[in-house]
Amino acid sequence: MGLLGETTIWIRRGSSQRERRTSLTHEITHIEYPDATEAEVERITARRLITVEQIIDAFCWLRHPTTEELADHWWVDKQAAHTRMLNLDPIEVAQIEAATDGDWSWAA
Repeated sequence: MGLLGETTIWIRRGSSQRERRTSLTHEITHIEYPDATEAEVERITARRLITVEQIIDAFCWLRHPTTEELADHWWVDKQAAHTRMLNLDPIEVAQIEAATDGDWSWAA
């Protein structure tokens, strides 16, 4: 959805607000980490856009959400939501568990 040039980032016309937000952050991450793999850039992008506090908030408001529902809640694209959920670290999982009394799950 985005393309990085030497001095310009292009965002595909017709992209939604959440797609533009995600694409721009993704391309900026490429600039900041030029040697990072695409998977690393996706993980960094997702972590920048979605904090653990936002994850906790989502699971307090949404009961067993789908990835699409999480993406809508966080104003990111579905890939960023999916990537973020797949890459929770143990401390984040413990924080989510504590905040939700262990009642949280999501449908990929």
